Amino acid sequence: MKFRRIVCVDNVNLTPEAYYQLETLSTEPFIAYESDPSDQQEAYLRMADADCALVSWRTRLGDSVLSRCKSLRYIGLCASKYSNPDAGNIDLKAARRRGITVTAVGQYGDEATAEFIFCMLLNLCRGFNKTHWLDMPSELYGKSLGIIGMGAMGRHVMRLALGFGMKVAYFSLTRKTDCEVLGVHYMTKEELLCSNNVVSLHVPKGTHILSAADFSKIPANVVLVNTCLGIVFSPKDFEVWISKKLNVAILDESADPA
Repeated sequence: MKFRRIVCVDNVNLTPEAYYQLETLSTEPFIAYESDPSDQQEAYLRMADADCALVSWRTRLGDSVLSRCKSLRYIGLCASKYSNPDAGNIDLKAARRRGITVTAVGQYGDEATAEFIFCMLLNLCRGFNKTHWLDMPSELYGKSLGIIGMGAMGRHVMRLALGFGMKVAYFSLTRKTDCEVLGVHYMTKEELLCSNNVVSLHVPKGTHILSAADFSKIPANVVLVNTCLGIVFSPKDFEVWISKKLNVAILDESADPA
């Protein structure tokens, strides 16, 4: 299938080979923007005459945009689909009313995100880049990791943690017996926050997973990892927690609580 015009509305972070393939699928010049639009009007102007638009999770495509894009028939979300569609950045109801097909990428970037987490944990353990977690260089082996949210992303983190010889526990809305047979222990959220060296959050966008009371249960010297999309706890609650001595956090760009 070929489109008349394909537009990447923002930086969707594809490989050069993927961009080349997109060029072959667009009969008119293919356009790829490298920055995020500043507002909905700019998003509209970038894709006004496109019949195919690719977009990251960062840029909102609401009804005010979709209603004016008369040629648009396909939107590709270059991110994982949302378990709660209403929490996503694309107005799916507006797209459906206009006959616009919307698809996403299954488990987008999960492996890379899990590797990023363990790269940062190793840096903290060994004191690389002049960043120290504990008083002396140490190893991940034997330390405990608590995972909140045992979906596809949580399972990637679980497998790497087990490979490093860590003790792994998890909290999820439903029990995961296939994980438990591997030696991973189920805990309540309170138990998990109180009893692990590392707490890693892997919940869907739009989920408020940690309250101020939850933060107060996390002991000093625990590493909090948050690579979830968007804000999953109050930035003010996090700022109070991280300002205390010995508290450590690993965040990526998409999880910045500011």
